[in-house]
Amino acid sequence: MALKKAKQHIIDKKTKIHLPSKIEKHDIIGLVHHAWNESFQNVKSNKTAIQERGWGPLTFNLLDHPELKKEKMNNAVSDAYDCCSLQGVWQLALEDLNMTDGLARTLLDKIIDQKCCERARNEALQQQTNDLLE
Repeated sequence: MALKKAKQHIIDKKTKIHLPSKIEKHDIIGLVHHAWNESFQNVKSNKTAIQERGWGPLTFNLLDHPELKKEKMNNAVSDAYDCCSLQGVWQLALEDLNMTDGLARTLLDKIIDQKCCERARNEALQQQTNDLLE
């Protein structure tokens, strides 16, 4: 909330002196300066929020626990496979995918064309390098 007020304050000031009314990179320092005290100065509500969320010195060590780190490192692909296996849905086989027409065919053609161009470019570059070395 304080950040929103600070942004509005900066935009109002810029409008007053006829500058473009948008937030630029260099405005970030002023935003943080204006919003900092309101956001972080209320110690009582901050302590209450920390307590309600279960943060604190006693729980910091849990963040370094190997099992918790292992779960954070799961990627989306393995999560999707796990979710599918739990629901009884299995991944499609390659032959079940429609690659003969429509958008899938167009994308496949573009990918193949791109790879062919890259291969030809790399071969030409390699040939030029070999010619220069000889």
